[in-house]
Amino acid sequence: MSAGKRVFLAPATFIEGINGIGAFFYRGTVVDPNVISADDIAKLEANGIISTVEFEGETPVVADVPAGVPDESWTVAQIDAYIVQEGIAVPAGSNKGEKLRVILEALAAREADEGDLP
Repeated sequence: MSAGKRVFLAPATFIEGINGIGAFFYRGTVVDPNVISADDIAKLEANGIISTVEFEGETPVVADVPAGVPDESWTVAQIDAYIVQEGIAVPAGSNKGEKLRVILEALAAREADEGDLP
């Protein structure tokens, strides 16, 4: 049975831990509540720096990410791997359909932002 765990989405993030010592956390690193305060975790999640993905035991679900944009034919593990790979923030507890909707919205926003570049 799988369970959701928070992981970092950003390529690299520097955070001062509970013990006052700072450290870098990289994309895919599991968020340890014994190292990062609950308040900081809430802020990081609200700002899209971390998100919840599916895990089995202590290991993230590793799935090959198919080419293209995720759709209903993708497994949840493939969608979660795509989310981490692309650094897309998805609200905790989202189901497959909600994750697909958030992905499509994020991709549309990126495309719109790229259109604004000179």
